[in-house]
Amino acid sequence: MSKRNINANLLFYCGAMGNGKTTNLIGSWFAYRNAGFPVAVGKPLIDIKGDTKIIARNGQSIECDFLISEDDSIFNIIMKKFFDVDVIMVDEVQFLKSHHIDDLARLVYEEGKTVICYGLLTDSMENLFEGSRRLIEVGAEIEKLTIPCECGRNRTHNLRLVNGVPVFDGEQVVIDGSDAKVVYKSMCGCCYFKNRRVLTRNIDSDQIVMSGFEE
Repeated sequence: MSKRNINANLLFYCGAMGNGKTTNLIGSWFAYRNAGFPVAVGKPLIDIKGDTKIIARNGQSIECDFLISEDDSIFNIIMKKFFDVDVIMVDEVQFLKSHHIDDLARLVYEEGKTVICYGLLTDSMENLFEGSRRLIEVGAEIEKLTIPCECGRNRTHNLRLVNGVPVFDGEQVVIDGSDAKVVYKSMCGCCYFKNRRVLTRNIDSDQIVMSGFEE
């Protein structure tokens, strides 16, 4: 049963890969539940990692209450199946469409629920994802999660590598794990641009800077 004494907020915790977003989500999920607040958690269906679970790098996992397809109305899902829920948590929110984010905003501004989103802000080409952009546009409170790059700066960028070589073009969404040739590394802006300059100058791949976190 809903406690209904929670402040309604739309929050977006963003950061590069490996910056602790999912660990934060799972910790918050436990905290809200232990405090007696009903919680529903979901993620986009396109995120194939973990199947129907949300899994952190430390091995913790929780089962999703709902999965979101491209045409789904999150507003209808929550109002029909999770009406008494106070807190809605969404992982990998960058993969959502603008209409999904509009639904989440309605749940906050019209229904008084708290919505907490986790995901990437930009892709490996430094472009905003659709879901992330719309969160900014509808007034979500942004909290950036960071950890140090190997050079000591904060990790803010995601580098895509195909067969071990950095690439700065192609499709925006390529899920790591869906193609064995594709991996991602998170790093600071300086290390990211070093890789870009090296590639542009056609220097041998063994000179490419590979500091950062491999996804």
